Amino acid sequence: MGNLQPGPGQVPAGQPVSPYVPMRYWHSPEGTTEAAPAPVVRSSSTSPGYSLSLLPAVHAFLLVAIAVVRSGETTWPIIGATNLVMMMLGVLIARADQRALAALGLAAPTSPWLSLPSPLVYLVVRGNRAYRQTFTGLRPFWLGVLVTAASAAAVILAPTIANLVGRLQPG
Repeated sequence: MGNLQPGPGQVPAGQPVSPYVPMRYWHSPEGTTEAAPAPVVRSSSTSPGYSLSLLPAVHAFLLVAIAVVRSGETTWPIIGATNLVMMMLGVLIARADQRALAALGLAAPTSPWLSLPSPLVYLVVRGNRAYRQTFTGLRPFWLGVLVTAASAAAVILAPTIANLVGRLQPG
């Protein structure tokens, strides 16, 4: 920074230079303007990011609801259609998250197509890039890990729970 002085026309003639003049009004003696600092992003946690981390629970609930409605009978086309709908919904939510991160000022947000294999793939890359810039942004990923584990446990244990509930009912 060196020897900085107020730029021409910034301080009225005859007025002492205040040490509290904002830095955007200071110029170097050579006449080049100092670059303004980039806006500080305090958090990179967005609503679409958290929505994407909850998507596995919605998917598991949808599969269990379909199984209950169809009396435990699900076919591969129904499972495939459900997966396709959830994948497209994941891409749309990831795109909304990408726009929210860009609005916060994060450089090079993650591609929404990374959510096609799993929302966790998108969330881990998103968290890594956000963490490099703001030292935050991993909360949606860790929430996604917990939700995915809980959803998998619920789907695996659903038949056992249904049998227990069926045995406990009178009649």
